[in-house]
Amino acid sequence: MNDIELFLEIFVMGAALVILIMSLISYRLAKSSKLLILSAAFILFFIRGLCLLLGNFYSSFEDIPANTYWLGIDFLILICIYTAITRK
Repeated sequence: MNDIELFLEIFVMGAALVILIMSLISYRLAKSSKLLILSAAFILFFIRGLCLLLGNFYSSFEDIPANTYWLGIDFLILICIYTAITRK
């Protein structure tokens, strides 16, 4: 892994954390279930980024079947975002 990939992983994970915090604050103010579902998506996105980052430093994270695991998390993120958008 080169420095640019490492920087981008950290940047995307940090952006997910910032948006997660903003959505939780918005939920606290508005009490909208849409924002809570959206927060769940960003929690999953942050966890995904954290696992990818840790996989660069610890070999135990490399043993996870990457395609199935990441596709499952991506699918859950999409479901959360879709539910937040379509919920009335």
